[in-house]
Amino acid sequence: NILLLEDEPAHAEAVRRALEASDLKAVVHVAGTLREYHEAVAARPPDIALLDMVLPDGQALDALTSLPDAGSFPILIMTSYGTEQTAVQAMKAGALDYIVKSPEAFASMPHAVERALREWSMLKEHKRAKAALRESEERFRTLYENSTLGLYRTTPDGRIVLANPALIKMLGYSSFEDLSGRDLKTDGFEPSYPRAQFVEMVEKEDAVRGLESAWKRRDGTTIFVRESARAIRGPEGLIIYFDGTVEDITGRKEAEEEVRRKNA
Repeated sequence: NILLLEDEPAHAEAVRRALEASDLKAVVHVAGTLREYHEAVAARPPDIALLDMVLPDGQALDALTSLPDAGSFPILIMTSYGTEQTAVQAMKAGALDYIVKSPEAFASMPHAVERALREWSMLKEHKRAKAALRESEERFRTLYENSTLGLYRTTPDGRIVLANPALIKMLGYSSFEDLSGRDLKTDGFEPSYPRAQFVEMVEKEDAVRGLESAWKRRDGTTIFVRESARAIRGPEGLIIYFDGTVEDITGRKEAEEEVRRKNA
């Protein structure tokens, strides 16, 4: 379904004949003014539109931005007197291509339409992929920010790359900036074994699960945690990150200790 906006009958007929004689199986609707073009789009949006630049009641550039559904189908601009400035203006306004009229251009219009439809399909797929990625990132961000578990990403050399609000609060810090200044290689969370031991455990198995240990908070007090972590490796197989989850089990540990004391 092709909508052709062209006020010169001979040009409109040349384009229509070329399109309808091609393998596109095109149905071409011709409008001679911007008003007729708007009415045609409102009645049935086309798969693609070919617009003459200068029209009796305005310019084709007006049609690129004036419709509520502008951008819902590809538009090619045609003109008899093309300049680089006009071409740039048309492309910036949203035209997919810019064609200078000639008998050769009219004859090759089916190829221009096919090319434009392929490009448009790729652009739509790219937009869908970007939208899906944004949605996925937003879901992850919401989960990351609102999780009651502590979540982190650290590097093998001890830098804290990411930490969610639950972990920051768990460790007694006021912000990620404060927490990220802690060097885990020299001042790890675990007082009973060095970070090198943790790194060795993850490197050997690619993960640790349900590891219970005591961590130091910012103020020097101790909390008990259950930690799971996995290695994230780069293309060459080297570990670039450790991603982990941390659950504060201090309450459970204290309850267990109280039971042991009573039973002793």
